[in-house]
Amino acid sequence: MPAKRDSNGRFIKGSGGGGRVRERDNGLREMLRRFRGLSDWRVRVGVQGVQAQAPRGFGMTNGDLAVIHEFGAPKAGIPARPFVRPPLDTKEAHWRGRLASALEAAVKSGGDPKQALHVVGEELRAEMVDRVKAGIPPPLQEATIARKGEDTPLIDTGVLIGSISVVVDNKGST
Repeated sequence: MPAKRDSNGRFIKGSGGGGRVRERDNGLREMLRRFRGLSDWRVRVGVQGVQAQAPRGFGMTNGDLAVIHEFGAPKAGIPARPFVRPPLDTKEAHWRGRLASALEAAVKSGGDPKQALHVVGEELRAEMVDRVKAGIPPPLQEATIARKGEDTPLIDTGVLIGSISVVVDNKGST
């Protein structure tokens, strides 16, 4: 005998039917566990952490040098040659889309959402490095080219671009 329903269409307990309901998870609980709290996580790309603290001589660190190049030091005659901000400022919608698609792929594949964030961070890091390697205007002065032996701004020893890193962490951790 089929189960009876109330005026709202819900089944009335004990009214018959006698069928058993089995709950099947299919991985939803695990996916929710992995994605819970994801809004508290962030991707940071730039000269940071241990790499930023590495000494460069003249009482400066990689972090100091990165800031000088990013924003310039007019009193010292050093123009701004930003390499961190432009990929974000000019392609913000692109990077938001990449984050969304990477997280969607992680959901569909059962992957780690934090790893998806790291992959997108590495793509952004590569774009920053490519920007430096392509040469950021303005051109170097002749005296600087003579000292360095090459004319690409921001590249001397390669330590600065080698110190651009990706960190995926919890917003509350720093």
